[in-house]
Amino acid sequence: MQVLLESQGYQVVTYRQPEAAFAALDRFAPALIILNWIFWGEERGLSLLYRLWGRATIVSTPVIVVSGAVYQLTDIEAALRPCGVTVLYKPFTLHAFFTTLHATAGTSPSRP
Repeated sequence: MQVLLESQGYQVVTYRQPEAAFAALDRFAPALIILNWIFWGEERGLSLLYRLWGRATIVSTPVIVVSGAVYQLTDIEAALRPCGVTVLYKPFTLHAFFTTLHATAGTSPSRP
C-alpha cells in the first residue's frame, strides 16, 4: 500500500507497531490515518482510536479503518462514522481504496 500511495504523490509513513506510531505523532500531524483493526490476532482498533482521539492534534484527523473483521466492525461502524472514521472491508479493490481515500481525505496528495 505504501508504494502505491507514494506512486500517486502521497507522503507515507508506516509503522508495524502501534506504540512506534504513537511516538511519531509527537513529531508530525498526519492529514489521514489508515488503521488496521486487528493486530497480531487481537482486536485492538477501537482502543487505538480512543488513544488517537485523546491527542488534541489528532482528534479531527480523518481515519480509514481497513479490516476483514466484518462481524466485529458491522456493529459499531455506524457509531464510528460521525467521528470521522470510514471503514473499508478487506479484501478491497484498488478502485474501492482510492474512492474511499479521496472521499475521506480529499483528492490531493497530503503530508505525512
